Amino acid sequence: LLGAVLQTHPVRVKCISSGIVMCFSDLTAQILASRTNPATEEEEEELWHAWYEWHRSMQICIWAMFIHGPMMHVYYGLLESAANIRPCTQVIHFV
Repeated sequence: LLGAVLQTHPVRVKCISSGIVMCFSDLTAQILASRTNPATEEEEEELWHAWYEWHRSMQICIWAMFIHGPMMHVYYGLLESAANIRPCTQVIHFV
């Protein structure tokens, strides 16, 4: 399924997957940062969404979907043509 969608809409798939991965990586970074920087007793009593920066995650997600994803599509296309290798869509389809 992914191979077929990747061949028909490669940029969309890369943009969406880039946004999802970057959003989850920011969530992980914020969780790890909150554990390494101990909160005060008052902050510990608040809910977890009090320390989670939704605005930051959405900025990263939007950046990844509209800038990072398309740029990496073009960049890896140039690398594949320069190295004369098969595109990753053919490799996924082969597997």
